[in-house]
Amino acid sequence: MCLSAAVVRKFGSDAGVNTSLMRLNETLPDRLSIDSRSPYYNETLIVRGVRIRLNGVEKTNVEEYCVSEGWIRVVAAGKSRDRHGRPLTMKLTGAVEPFVESGTGRGKVRSLLISKVYEEIERTLNAAGISYRAVEHAETRTSEESARVRGESLQVGGKALVVKAEAAFHLAVLSADRKLDSRRLQTILNSRKLRFATAEELFSLTDLVPGSVPPFGRPLLPLDLVVDRSVLRNERIGVNAGSLQKSIIMPTKDYIAICGGQLADFSQE
Repeated sequence: MCLSAAVVRKFGSDAGVNTSLMRLNETLPDRLSIDSRSPYYNETLIVRGVRIRLNGVEKTNVEEYCVSEGWIRVVAAGKSRDRHGRPLTMKLTGAVEPFVESGTGRGKVRSLLISKVYEEIERTLNAAGISYRAVEHAETRTSEESARVRGESLQVGGKALVVKAEAAFHLAVLSADRKLDSRRLQTILNSRKLRFATAEELFSLTDLVPGSVPPFGRPLLPLDLVVDRSVLRNERIGVNAGSLQKSIIMPTKDYIAICGGQLADFSQE
């Protein structure tokens, strides 16, 4: 959210487009969070570029707000983290005023359905002459939900996980019905330590939220890609496409041909 510095970078105005800041109290919720695990998380609203004023002053690095209770949570200075690896926050109180960037024509409010990542995936597939099926659907947050809305079995799904090995981040893709074998992946990445990227790190790296990451590394995402051979069991692969509301299903052989990832074995039942 411009509740988040990462979202400010992603959802600022287009160059050369005049925009206005418009209050949307009639549509913005009383409480909103950028943490996808929170019951107050709403990706569609976050993507619209929500900003926050506290006592008349615009605030950045906001993680969550509540209008009726009069508080916001902002990321604390420094690198301190809680026991879950998330940045520490501090609570500030006062008059909370949420608003969203809006305009007309090319400067209209950004929609989740015009994801730049999705558009780049489509351009890449079209340029390569690859046939695929695009699906728009309600927000999905699990592999099981995605399989249902795509009309595919769970194993057809390609699960994309952003992990940190030592100082570098990597993108690991495996069949959605399999689990990550961390020890094997550590060996493949020649790393003594391995963990999942936090939601904040994911935003910073890709401008994406958990559950929307597509299984493509460089040049689409700034991540080295490793693909588990479990995806080869299926003739097609269903993937997230930069949005919780868009999926693409394509032939597995074509995915392997264009993804440029390293094939390896790092999954388990």
